[in-house]
Amino acid sequence: MNRLHPGILSIVKKGGWDRLTPIQVAAFEPIYQGQDAILEAPTAGGKTEAVFFPLLTREAGNGSDSVRILYLAPLKALLNNIESRVEKYSKACGMNAFKWHGDVDNRKKWLNFEEPAQILMTTPESLEAILIGKSGWNNFFKDIKTIIIDEAHNFAAGDRGCHLACLMERLETSIAKKPQRIALTATIGNPERMLKWLAGKNREIGKRIHIDLKVDKDRDILLKYFDSSSEDENTPSNKTAAYRLFASLRDELPTNTNRALVFVRARKTAESYAKAFAEDAKRNKGVPIKVRVHHGSVAKYFREQAELLIQIKNESGINAIICTSTLELGIDIGALKKVLQIGCTPSPSAFLQRIGRTGRRKEESQYFRGLISDPDELTVMTGVVSLGMKNISEALLFPTNAYHILAHQIICLARQTYGISPDKAWSILSSADCFSGIGRKKYDNLVDHLKVSKILRDVDGDVVVGEKGEKIFLSAGSRRLFAVFETGPMFEVWEGKNQVGFLGSGFVYGLANDTPFYFVLAGILWKAAKVNLESHTVIAERSKDGDPPAWDSFGGRDVPFETAQEIGRLLVSNEPISYLDDHADCFIEVERNRWSEVGWNPGNILGKISMSNSGHIITFAGDKINRTIAKLLVCRKLVAKNNISADYSSIEIKSHKAEVPFIDSFKTFWKEIKAATSDDLKREIMKVAPSKPYSRLTAQLPEDLLKITYLDNMIDIEGLKSVVNEFNLK
Repeated sequence: MNRLHPGILSIVKKGGWDRLTPIQVAAFEPIYQGQDAILEAPTAGGKTEAVFFPLLTREAGNGSDSVRILYLAPLKALLNNIESRVEKYSKACGMNAFKWHGDVDNRKKWLNFEEPAQILMTTPESLEAILIGKSGWNNFFKDIKTIIIDEAHNFAAGDRGCHLACLMERLETSIAKKPQRIALTATIGNPERMLKWLAGKNREIGKRIHIDLKVDKDRDILLKYFDSSSEDENTPSNKTAAYRLFASLRDELPTNTNRALVFVRARKTAESYAKAFAEDAKRNKGVPIKVRVHHGSVAKYFREQAELLIQIKNESGINAIICTSTLELGIDIGALKKVLQIGCTPSPSAFLQRIGRTGRRKEESQYFRGLISDPDELTVMTGVVSLGMKNISEALLFPTNAYHILAHQIICLARQTYGISPDKAWSILSSADCFSGIGRKKYDNLVDHLKVSKILRDVDGDVVVGEKGEKIFLSAGSRRLFAVFETGPMFEVWEGKNQVGFLGSGFVYGLANDTPFYFVLAGILWKAAKVNLESHTVIAERSKDGDPPAWDSFGGRDVPFETAQEIGRLLVSNEPISYLDDHADCFIEVERNRWSEVGWNPGNILGKISMSNSGHIITFAGDKINRTIAKLLVCRKLVAKNNISADYSSIEIKSHKAEVPFIDSFKTFWKEIKAATSDDLKREIMKVAPSKPYSRLTAQLPEDLLKITYLDNMIDIEGLKSVVNEFNLK
């Protein structure tokens, strides 16, 4: 602690800290010395201070008219939440911090651009906007020393992580410097792979800084199952599984002195439960349970209001926030008594993040309740909790052939520089890890395709944004170019001058001719008084009725290998499972009896195929690996496309005619897969990979590169090769 800057040391002592946390101690020297690193620590482990304390101590007194520390977060809400802490630490060291994102006043941004704060807090999308839209940004970043990526596990392995890796390469190339890179992350299953992603091609691999996670708190965990299998149309409404689940949720929510988070999988589900609590309060006329909703389609004002109200410990506060994964990250909402989850998450790291929000006080245990009515979700969640209790997280799968992001970045560079040679663009972008599987020939093919498609055009050997590229990406003043992720078409909802949030276009178009229509958003009942189809806006008034809206879905999350293996292990063992209620325990026991007759055990692939060539290949290898096996079986014409399906546990083969018994064919297939190279297998699956674009960016790719991008997202060849080499075929 004596090495801290005197200003920070004063804050620490006033706060009553007698020592730094273990991760803060472990991180100080390597961060201070400028090493690239990832910092792994659970929720509330002190990662923010672990990185800012040594950096601010080091940078204090280094007078500069440039950004020195660039802090990147995946959500504007995280920036809003961390702003006051970083400002306090910075000012104590004689430095300034500035938050820059879409909700910040443009005049304030301009003033900061003219006289930069030493610490800039922003999102990848806002950084892109700076690089494209601000002339002189090289000078803005000329003395940058460190780039911090917060909550890296949340987006490093997806499109936004690919985008961020490119932004770092573009920034560093332009200023001819290599600032220190630091990623803050929850515990992940493959930290070495994240270090490789962080480094890219032209840097040495950094240091992993972590403390073995030893939870010294009691954990109060219970999965509650609400069986609906015996219900029919005559079942009384108050006896249904849905009603019993809601009643259990209502009973679980704490009093005014305690607070809870309720996680759900979908925005519509969150709004449905908010409405259910409003209706329950009307019926029971007692002290109402007060809830708010928090998800990506709720406007900033209502999200922040929920975050504030949950911290008020009297009757003017609220009892709970019903949220999607938006509150899984490090937004500080104070001490929580309980975390509840409706349904399941397939990710053990998400479970650890969620339960880590409780038990912050020394005398309190961590508290989690899973309320589940779907039997498949109960099975998955049983495996997830088992891994979580052993503090095991899943490995992240990092793309290496992100052609759609490559296309996006070529367009961005062309816009940023008002023309760039393909050679120069390749020299910058090829260093990013997400393009490590792409060779120069494929890159040239992509550039040629973008020129033929008029996304780009050639001007004396340089490429600039073409006619079609301008129409697609620049017609809204470059805003469509800043972000790589798809949110779907939305209508903005306004109450007077206050933005309420967003509704999906499909929902609004379906009701636009029936104005006024009624809906729930941010947990509040609304009437749509006016709909403007041209400006995509809905003018709303508060109402006494409303239905939960539907948003366009962009797919669910796969069950990863680690979760699937743990599910299989539990189903074939007699190991007591302490965190199941009686109904859940009974269901899992029935499942165990069923699986005991199957004959599968860990470390094996079991083929159970009848004489009619139907049956299952049982792996418990996860969705992606099993999907890969199924695709290869179709490629080799061992099974017709319509006669095969896959989930996290197995590949199902439906009855069909075959000259050779399928199980014999599969034995040969398995040997051939074992002998084949990864590239050979990728070329095979290319034959059956979908060629239909699934986003605005993939629509710009030629068919062969679109298929490769699909493989990067949906298939796991390397995982399959590991399974083939390590598992026995029975």
